Amino acid sequence: MNITKIAVSAVFFIFINSAAIASSSHDNNIQVRPSLYSNQYSETDKQLVSTLMSQIKSDSKLSGLVEIDGHNGNISISGRVGEVTMIYRIVEIIRKNSDVKSIDVRELDT
Repeated sequence: MNITKIAVSAVFFIFINSAAIASSSHDNNIQVRPSLYSNQYSETDKQLVSTLMSQIKSDSKLSGLVEIDGHNGNISISGRVGEVTMIYRIVEIIRKNSDVKSIDVRELDT
């Protein structure tokens, strides 16, 4: 009897946590952080990454977790977003900045 209760409790726990994870992946909340290597770059690169982070965070249509790296105006984005259209939206936001020379989103996935 106790084994049955434990098994039912475990299944219920897994079901509840899976539902919470699924619902949180589709909310309009994006987390943006600088690359781990960004401290090695110039102040200009750090400022560019900071500006891009703010612009991406302020877009209510985006959700996911992305990391931005910038070196000499070349921007790399990695991480996960909720939908493919969000990748295009991030590229659109980044292209608006005149200091950006290139954008690499090969490591950005859904």
